[in-house]
Amino acid sequence: MPPDEVAGRSGLAGQTGTAGNGGVSSGGAGASSAGSAGSSAGVSAAAGATDGGTGQVAPACDDGVLQADEECEPALAGAEDLCQADCTYHWYDRAYAKRRRVTFDNVGATDLLGFVVPVVLSARELDYAALQSNGQDLRFVDADDQTLLPYEIEAFGPGGASVVWLRLPRVPAGSSASAWLYSENPTAVDAQNVPKTWSVAYAAVYHLNGNAIDSAANSDGVVTGAKKGFGQLASGLDFATENDTVDAGSAVGVDDLFATGGTITAWIRPRGWGEGSFGRVADKASDTMTAAGWALQVDGGTAPNHALIFEHGFSGGLGRWNGPDSSIALNTWAHVAIVDDGSSANNQPLMYVNGVAQALTVLNQPAGTRASDAAINLGIGDQVATTQRSFDGVLDELRLERVARTPDWIRAEYRSMLPGAVKVGDEQTHL
Repeated sequence: MPPDEVAGRSGLAGQTGTAGNGGVSSGGAGASSAGSAGSSAGVSAAAGATDGGTGQVAPACDDGVLQADEECEPALAGAEDLCQADCTYHWYDRAYAKRRRVTFDNVGATDLLGFVVPVVLSARELDYAALQSNGQDLRFVDADDQTLLPYEIEAFGPGGASVVWLRLPRVPAGSSASAWLYSENPTAVDAQNVPKTWSVAYAAVYHLNGNAIDSAANSDGVVTGAKKGFGQLASGLDFATENDTVDAGSAVGVDDLFATGGTITAWIRPRGWGEGSFGRVADKASDTMTAAGWALQVDGGTAPNHALIFEHGFSGGLGRWNGPDSSIALNTWAHVAIVDDGSSANNQPLMYVNGVAQALTVLNQPAGTRASDAAINLGIGDQVATTQRSFDGVLDELRLERVARTPDWIRAEYRSMLPGAVKVGDEQTHL
């Protein structure tokens, strides 16, 4: 696991959340540190303690600073957890007028470290008229209400939904993780931190929002023909003709993905089975028979068919594995994943559809060592080497990773991108 997958929190330089918190005395920082355990534990209570249902957070004491001869008395009965050591209430920075709690549940048996979730926001969650034009005044703060979290805005649309990718430091097994979304600060500057959002484990991250920009900054793609289409999240890339393709080159960052274990995930919505009935989702292969490199494709041919195929070239022959019949349907979104740990028996990968592991049929058993793809271009929606395997349909959220993800991770990634999976709570305003 790369080091930053285990890192607890990521912040942005120069933004600690202590300055401008309002009412914090010069000794408040130390007091807050002394009471950090209680403060963190009390965040949930703070979120619920509101003024008569107005959504306003009640201050924990009269004047915001606890004097030596006074006690900290919460303004609302039963809101004792609002009272911190320095008698301030929980609000990251009073320059931000509003906040909402963002929550994601982990139903798996393992912790998810450095897990990225989509926060989908519409006019129900954001007052776009009160925000800056491109969402520069959005901030995500960890549950401690102090630590800034990295995020990337994929789409910001006052006329529709906005999609923001948020990196959560840890989502506990069988539990949930939360963060605060702060907004409405007319003087705030853009604080997106795309490199920190996507760790070094990600070889490439393509949102395919009408383009093939790589958020991991390894290998941007050149789009030919394909157009912006309706995606699983925001927009995807629609491949409608045999000439539509994306050439993402052969950068070092995406070469030999499976040499020591790797993962490919994507959302696909095929209209048909593509050119030759073997439309490519993604491909880094020397030819249609994959003498070198790899290919992830749909199969509309003879049985076993209407499924996924994964291929990888080896020095002693092609490895080819097919998913179950009818596991992929036309005109239906499916989250697909291939995981290859590089050391499994017979080099057999794992295949998932909508978070569920698939039983594989071995069409060709490989032999020898993996053939390098370092000199071969990465294609999305077609095979770059031959342009003979175009995809027919829409692709969204293609990711290449240099780590073999666990079943819990794959299932959580699928779930996180379903409508309503990442919950956005009620609006709160500070007094």
